[in-house]
Amino acid sequence: MKLLYTAAIAAFLLVGCGTPKAPLSATQKETPKVVLTSVDLINVTDDKVSVVVNPPTITEKEIKFSLPAIVPGTYSRDDYGKYIEAFKALDYSGNELQFTKVDDNTWSILNADKLDKVTYLVNDTFDIESEHDIFSPTGTNIASNNYVLNMNGFIGYFNTLKNLPYEVLIKHPETLYAGTSLNELEIPNTKDSLTAANANYYKVDRYADLIDSPVMYTENEPVSFTVGETEVLINVFSPNGTYSAEDFKPVISTMVEAQKAYLGDLKTTNKYAILVYLSTVGAEDAQGFGALEHNTSTVVVMPEQYPKQLLDKAMVDIVAHEFFHVVTPLSIHSEEIHFFDFNTPKMSQHLWMYEGVTEYFAQHFQVYEGLVTPEEFYDVIVSKIDNAIRYTGDFSFTEMSKNVLEEPYKDAYANVYEKGALIGMCIDLIMREQSNGEKGLIDLMKTLTKRFGSTSPFSDDTFIETVAALSYPEVGDFLRDHVQNNGAINYTEYFYLVGLEFAETKTNTALLASQDVQYIRGNEAGEIVFVNGELNSTLQDLGVLGGDVLVSFNKKEYNLSTARGLIIATNGLVEGDTVTLTVKRNGETVNLSGKYSTPSYLANKLGESPYATEEQKALRAAWLNK
Repeated sequence: MKLLYTAAIAAFLLVGCGTPKAPLSATQKETPKVVLTSVDLINVTDDKVSVVVNPPTITEKEIKFSLPAIVPGTYSRDDYGKYIEAFKALDYSGNELQFTKVDDNTWSILNADKLDKVTYLVNDTFDIESEHDIFSPTGTNIASNNYVLNMNGFIGYFNTLKNLPYEVLIKHPETLYAGTSLNELEIPNTKDSLTAANANYYKVDRYADLIDSPVMYTENEPVSFTVGETEVLINVFSPNGTYSAEDFKPVISTMVEAQKAYLGDLKTTNKYAILVYLSTVGAEDAQGFGALEHNTSTVVVMPEQYPKQLLDKAMVDIVAHEFFHVVTPLSIHSEEIHFFDFNTPKMSQHLWMYEGVTEYFAQHFQVYEGLVTPEEFYDVIVSKIDNAIRYTGDFSFTEMSKNVLEEPYKDAYANVYEKGALIGMCIDLIMREQSNGEKGLIDLMKTLTKRFGSTSPFSDDTFIETVAALSYPEVGDFLRDHVQNNGAINYTEYFYLVGLEFAETKTNTALLASQDVQYIRGNEAGEIVFVNGELNSTLQDLGVLGGDVLVSFNKKEYNLSTARGLIIATNGLVEGDTVTLTVKRNGETVNLSGKYSTPSYLANKLGESPYATEEQKALRAAWLNK
């Protein structure tokens, strides 16, 4: 096996350097079939990267080659083939074969039985984000000091060869280091000039695994640590050197240790990579902030200007969510996910589980493992209730999920992180009640993992009945009423089970930004804008309105690139200090001033009922691990 593998690599390296290969002999045809791919990050011309995709011998007279139109986890059509130029299909003598462009993402190659390889150039997406809607964590970057290789933007597939293994050679400048969850393979000795110092070599079992395995190159080496049996790798690109991977290691290691404790004996992964791209938020840089999950890694994009406190909070909330995807859809998923079609996908009905339950776990584990207080957890739950109310649409969650690529369902997608998480919470509370506190949602996910696992997808249409059979009839009733149908959820009823109730409470906050509430945001022009919505008491007293653009604070001008200094300055205010603001409002300059007082807002807070019974208190303790 090792010898055959080495022979395949040796042949590929020669091809990658431009040496034509001869048609396979009868002996060579016994070599296991693989798709050999080369990505050249050294010889970059006009901000474009050269890619070679070399299939095994093809017997068909015509074959299609495609880049994805959509990738799992995005729920939007992005058409990565639009960023491909100079596509060529070459025979074994280096002559070009005829092809037709079927659509934005697909090329149909004629005389495919003579095909040796395809070559093309790749444009990146980060520097042209004003021209498309690709969410930054799913996009690509090509720069001398950073490469973000979401493989869906670089490497395509032949329609009949998607399930073959892929071997990928990435040639890179010696000054750059790779961050990825892929295990690097040793490059065998060949006549090629490539060495391990300027190339990485990886192998995956099929094309879907390649798309699931991003690689990011930076000038600084990634850092790693081990939690249980899992190696966690952190790779950070910070264009101005503001942050490094070491800066985030403490908060991420604490988070992952708590997640592993929360998951208990549920198997996760042996290696997990967190690839963090910090954007300048400039006109030619990433603008979409958040993350995209992969089975063994996540790509995170956040503004470099954010202060460390906000970035740490974002890392816990965002990366924790992505890490919990190792439960679903990694271990529990439908046939639509398992056999995902990258160009004409059928979407699953169960986003309530893939995203909703995952988001619930990302919040619940923090209180369960003592990272936040119950009161902080309650505040998150209430904010999700408030956010979920803003979504309209007379359709069920399963209907929305199945049609999420189409309007009007597409606009409701983000509700999976709000109402979807609340669905997970309700199921958790139902299970706690039915089991006298002994079982919860995490136990159900463990049962489903044993029932299915990563290699056995479930049927979309019968899944709710399966969940009911493996848990409690009451769980099935809830899912039918509030997920399959569009029944409104009375959250008060579920909070009552654990002795919680609502009460309007005055809550102190920061002037502009805290871990709980953000009163400012950035826009594409790099300006600081006050959010539309209820502002805190001090901002209201000053006369600030939602939509105002901040020009200066206490006579010093600020924009998004200097927002960190603004937060520090406002957090240093004490009672009675004079505050002056200059804002732009509807094109006019407005000057505002007043005295600083501790900002507050009235919130409908969730808290412990003074009338809670001992039974309710015991159930709450089991729910929160208190």
